[in-house]
Amino acid sequence: MKKIVLALTFVLVGSFMLAGCSKDEILNHYNNIVQSAGSIELTGKSSLQGEKEKGIDDYTGTYTADYANFSGTEYLFGGTSIKREAGKELSIDCTLEITEGTAKVFWISGSDHVKDRKIRKRSVKKMEKKLSFSEVLKKYTMVIVLVLVVIMFTANTKGVMLLPQNVNNLVAQNAYVFILATGMLFCILTGGNIDLSVGSVVCFVAAVGGKMMVLNNMNPYLTMLVMLITGIAIGAWQGFWIAYVRIPPFIVTLAGMLAFRGLSNVVLQGQTLAPMPDSYLALFNNYIPDFVGKEGFNVTCFAVGIIVCIVYVLLVMKNRADRAKKGYSVEAFGGAAVKMVLICAVVLAFMFRLAQYKGIPNSLVWVAVIIAIYTYIASKTTTGRYFYAVGGNEKATKLSGINTNKVYFLAYLNMGLLAAIAGMVTMARLNSANPQAGTNFEMDAIGSCFIGGASAYG
Repeated sequence: MKKIVLALTFVLVGSFMLAGCSKDEILNHYNNIVQSAGSIELTGKSSLQGEKEKGIDDYTGTYTADYANFSGTEYLFGGTSIKREAGKELSIDCTLEITEGTAKVFWISGSDHVKDRKIRKRSVKKMEKKLSFSEVLKKYTMVIVLVLVVIMFTANTKGVMLLPQNVNNLVAQNAYVFILATGMLFCILTGGNIDLSVGSVVCFVAAVGGKMMVLNNMNPYLTMLVMLITGIAIGAWQGFWIAYVRIPPFIVTLAGMLAFRGLSNVVLQGQTLAPMPDSYLALFNNYIPDFVGKEGFNVTCFAVGIIVCIVYVLLVMKNRADRAKKGYSVEAFGGAAVKMVLICAVVLAFMFRLAQYKGIPNSLVWVAVIIAIYTYIASKTTTGRYFYAVGGNEKATKLSGINTNKVYFLAYLNMGLLAAIAGMVTMARLNSANPQAGTNFEMDAIGSCFIGGASAYG
């Protein structure tokens, strides 16, 4: 069973006087408190005064000790201690380690007799973790660097960097990076592995699609299906050698990089094929229409930005509430609020600039859908968690019953699929298929993952 250790310090103060109160009554009070707290793991302490009986894991028997002249601290079970000065109030401090479930805190009050004791439930203060300035700086170093780079280029270009059309061009030109990096991340998660062949696969898939549409006048949608199947087949081929034959990914994908670059030249015969059908280009190069129809500003685009911000804030608050409810540590609300405000401000500024040009480009929709799907897979599905498990400790993952070969195979199969989609986007952007397409795309994808914070060790 996976242990989730919650370091909670509970103070249970018994407000009853020991004058005229027998030792058995004191122990009854204590036993009732422990029983009221629910199922907990109790461990004996070496400094225990007196004698007790207990089971293997839990306190199940009786405890006896001489309280006549005792004054000080007595350690019992699970870090529990009883402390008092002779003839005065008895306080019980309890430090618990909860492996599963929910811990409850009770305030004990009443007379010396058990039958008069009253129990009231207290709320547990949320465990908030506060980050120091150095920790914030370390965690968001790359974000700070990105902001500085944007400011520098904006200043050097006298504002041209952030013009609406330029922002739109940045999205269209770098859509392939987002798509390839999404797949590359899953390869990296399996233990720092990479795929060096993605640039060549992009070129080869585009070459196949270009030849089908330009030379053979085939239906664009059928061509796209063939391109997807080609990418999946390449991913399955490389995944087989990596997962089941256990050839290192570097060697397999390096061979793929050289092989598919050469095959691209064979398919294209060293020539560039253009132009692509308009129906195909529209799927990637067009824009989401403005349903309001205001001239000079795409209201639909900006409205989508507002909706995205609202959904993001609701998801963050829900996740925070869920973690607090389960007793997990949560980020301090002030820090979380600042983070939400900054992210929403960036999103709104970005969508505002797009709205000033032509609105939301279709390439951005493709990128957003792919990132959303794979974010859900990585964080909310069992299969997604397997990638993290394999990267953390492959031997332990295999011993726990997970098919690690299948995880490796899926990682590279998925990389082939996303390389095919990136090939479609690239071919639409260039409006052609040429033998040099996809050059150094693998470096863009790998670099974006590592710069973005992915661990080189999985």
